[in-house]
Formats: sequence, structure tokens, C-alpha cells
Amino acid sequence: MDKKIDAAMNQIFNILKITNMSGNYNERKIGRYEENGITVSTVEVTDYPESPYETAISHPKFDNNYLIIVARYTNRNQAETGHKNWVKEVENDNFSQLIDVNTDEVFMRNK
Repeated sequence: MDKKIDAAMNQIFNILKITNMSGNYNERKIGRYEENGITVSTVEVTDYPESPYETAISHPKFDNNYLIIVARYTNRNQAETGHKNWVKEVENDNFSQLIDVNTDEVFMRNK
């Protein structure tokens, strides 16, 4: 029974952390790129304390333009560098898949 309570408390705690992130995007933003319907957004997050920064990509040729978390970082410097690298990748448009680092799901480019 204690494990169920602990699991439930962890879920509640995670929901509260995620809720705390809503509405303060500009404070958490490391970088944002928007061009031709493509968004690369790198932000500080609270739901993964071991890697508190992430880059997400929304691309019309992948998964109906939903956000895909493509990278996580342990510090701000890595996040800034990672953001610049992902922006270069989408500008060069030379990739056929994106992998969600949270789920390991592979998203192939739409034809």
C-alpha cells in the first residue's frame, strides 16, 4: 500500500511541477526559432531535475507538427549550444527522422 501512495504522491508532485511551468515561458526560454512553420524551442523545465533543459521541435513534416522533445541537457551552456545545433539542423533540412528522447519514439518525415 505504501508504494501506491508514494506513486500517487509522485504523480501529484509532477503535475504540480508541470503546472508551475505554464505561463512563464519567457522566463524559462533559452532560445526560440520560428521559420516556415518550424519551431525549435529550448527551455528550462522542472519535470526532469537530472536534465532541467530541453529542446523541442515542431515541424510540419513530422508528426502533424506536434512538439517532439529531441534533446535534454544538464546545464544552461549545453542547452544554448544544443539549441544552436538544432536550429542549424532544421535550416539545413537534411534529416529524415526525429526521436523523442522521453519515449524513444521515432518520427519519420512525412512524404
